[in-house]
Amino acid sequence: MRGEELLVKGCSLAKQTMEIEVGATLIALRKNEAEKIEIKQL
Repeated sequence: MRGEELLVKGCSLAKQTMEIEVGATLIALRKNEAEKIEIKQL
């Protein structure tokens, strides 16, 4: 999904995760997993 815009629905500092909405699916990524993808703030 190169160049795709995704919506971050929430972040948990305690669990170091973020929830990203992809279509109708919510995906939880750990901090180290999220660092592997490029995120640009709009």
